[in-house]
Amino acid sequence: MPVNDQTTTMHATELRALIADVLELPIDEITDASRFIDDLEVDSLASLQIAVQVEKRFGVSIGENPPGVHRRGGRHAEAGRVADGREVGG
Repeated sequence: MPVNDQTTTMHATELRALIADVLELPIDEITDASRFIDDLEVDSLASLQIAVQVEKRFGVSIGENPPGVHRRGGRHAEAGRVADGREVGG
């Protein structure tokens, strides 16, 4: 199913809101350039909570070590793919 710009924007906004909710941060602190560890200080528990919420909300499966994700990024590194409609994990 093709993804248009409006859908991409909607998913990105929903993803930022989800992350902000888990981290208890204002949504405007979650930007496209935000890095989980360096900028948002996401720990392993928050990372897992975000991954679970992304899986539930977007109906995707985020594997433990998806292809192309560095160990430091972990499961949460794949969350950005949801925002632009690409399939995650598998």
